[in-house]
Amino acid sequence: LYMGLCGNCHGFYAISGGIHPDLRYMNTDTHAQFRDIVLGGIRRGLGMPAFNDVLSETDLEKIQAYVISRANEAYGK
Repeated sequence: LYMGLCGNCHGFYAISGGIHPDLRYMNTDTHAQFRDIVLGGIRRGLGMPAFNDVLSETDLEKIQAYVISRANEAYGK
């Protein structure tokens, strides 16, 4: 899911090329808003589209879990 929908902008394997945010380094506030960002489109004005017509809640949870796992690798956890 991540690679197909997020990877083109946020980097394959969640490693950003520097143009868009590197999701491995999201803070707790951003994680708390993850649903509203990805499904709700609260960052449309910043170029982040809403994916509510493509992703289910379960898909969203899987993507967030993937990003967290990549963050844990980056932080050596």
